[in-house]
Amino acid sequence: MIKQSDSDLAAELVKRGILTQPIADKFLTEIQNSNKNLKEHLIVSKAVSEKSILEALSTILNLELIDLKKIEI
Repeated sequence: MIKQSDSDLAAELVKRGILTQPIADKFLTEIQNSNKNLKEHLIVSKAVSEKSILEALSTILNLELIDLKKIEI
């Protein structure tokens, strides 16, 4: 069974033009019978950059994306 969070991420990546719907569906099918989540699968397969995934998740979760390397403490 595909997790809602994986479906949401796939939809956001399609909306941003990072993945096409057929490619997103292919990746969702591939993870359906594995222990991987979509984020992990996309990064390992080098289909989508980690930054693109974080930006999409930031939008989905309505959270600001912060680069800790740029924060001075």
